[in-house]
Amino acid sequence: MVAFVRLSEQPVCERGYVDRPDVLVAMDAGQLGQPEAAVLAGVDAGTLVLVNSSEPAAVLAATREIPGRVVTVDVSAIVVAVVGRHVLSAAMAAAAARAMNLAPWTVLAAAIRRELADSEVSGVLLERNLAAAERAFEATPAVGCETTIRSEGSAASRPGGLFVVPRLPARFAAPAIVAAATSARRTTETWRLERPIIHRERCTRCSLCFALCPEGAIALDAEHWPVVDYAHCKGCGVCVHECPTQAIDAVREEA
Repeated sequence: MVAFVRLSEQPVCERGYVDRPDVLVAMDAGQLGQPEAAVLAGVDAGTLVLVNSSEPAAVLAATREIPGRVVTVDVSAIVVAVVGRHVLSAAMAAAAARAMNLAPWTVLAAAIRRELADSEVSGVLLERNLAAAERAFEATPAVGCETTIRSEGSAASRPGGLFVVPRLPARFAAPAIVAAATSARRTTETWRLERPIIHRERCTRCSLCFALCPEGAIALDAEHWPVVDYAHCKGCGVCVHECPTQAIDAVREEA
């Protein structure tokens, strides 16, 4: 998944891809090696590149041929040790704020606490996320962000309008995991805000949820009852909306 954010004191009138980023944040170093994602597109010597990685910054920059100013922090190790789960958002945001030298920890801590509370994260889980964020903040060097006015070209000049989905040749659009039986290791359970719950008393075993799940996270057991693989369910809600008997409910994940 690749997302873009534009920050400005003036109205932001352009949407879609950021062609020349001031800052690049990679929550998974593996993303840098996926040509179909084009994560490093537009990165130049002035770009701050923050990567969740245990590799030294100089090694990663040389290996991936990154022209920007690279900072690495092993955020994954921090959150697993402190939170007990691989939930990166708060800690990665803290590392990014520190790398850009945007705000002191007291200001950032208040913002993270408010954001997590608004997302209904509370109690022990909130405090652990805050502790992980503080540790990530302290582990990150304050490099600073060399913001510039970058000319990205007009949206009208790009094919397809405001938002262009890159189309790569088939030889490049290859799976990220090529060894046999390793795709199951890429779990996506932490992406989910709501989980689908199947009620068998309403289920007719029509198999629509099995057929329409975009991630293949629903299987059929020996009696053709649908079974959700929660380790790989992203919580997209397709099965909930498509079930003709409303036998699937979306239930918010508990903290």
